[in-house]
Amino acid sequence: IVILGLVIGFVNGSLVTRFNIPSFIVTLGMLSVLRGAALLATGGWPTIIKLPTDHSFLNITAGRAWHFVPTQVFWMAGLMIIAAFVLGRTILGRYTFAIGSNEEATRLSGVSVVRWKASVYVVSGLFAGLAGVVIAARLNSAQPSLGMGYELDAIAAAVIGGTSLS
Repeated sequence: IVILGLVIGFVNGSLVTRFNIPSFIVTLGMLSVLRGAALLATGGWPTIIKLPTDHSFLNITAGRAWHFVPTQVFWMAGLMIIAAFVLGRTILGRYTFAIGSNEEATRLSGVSVVRWKASVYVVSGLFAGLAGVVIAARLNSAQPSLGMGYELDAIAAAVIGGTSLS
């Protein structure tokens, strides 16, 4: 699932950077394509994950700390710390902020905007793949209709936060 997320991130990044398709359109289009593929592959029914005798996959999300904090909270906190480090302390983070602030000025300063922008999409795909693993382990199934309608919440949050849809 994680490698599939990386591949999808690469495809999205390629469509945005090479063909100059707006990222909003590429993201929603890929959402529709992948949701349709998931529904087609599963017939629209939840698919139980068949596990070997080793339950290590389920143990990714099985535990609780202090009897009330689910393991997913620690996964989220760990990934947030990694993301904060990458954005604050690496070249990828600096270039991501520069491209987001003024893409043309970043290009004129000698940064390969196409390469770094595609890298951001690949990292985004990686995080989406990790989220897929965590939710599949939590539910012990693949739910093709899980998250239906969440995209509107994400779009609303981005717009309220001041992100331009263009």
